[in-house]
Amino acid sequence: MMSQLLGWKDAHYTRENVTQNRPKHPRVPDHIVRIIRQNNTLDYRLYRFAKNRLQQQIQHLTPKQKRDLSRFKKRH
Repeated sequence: MMSQLLGWKDAHYTRENVTQNRPKHPRVPDHIVRIIRQNNTLDYRLYRFAKNRLQQQIQHLTPKQKRDLSRFKKRH
């Protein structure tokens, strides 16, 4: 797990400043989304690379590590 890879003893965190009744954002027009994607192509590629790598690492966890990950998700 990430905590083991980074040598963290406690990977606990708390959520703060969470708005309970957050208003919905208006829909962003498609042409604006295209402009944002064009201007952030490298960020999007890096995100996809990191996401795929994480998914591969999760697939190769031991059964104990998968149980630990499941418990972590339930707590957070």
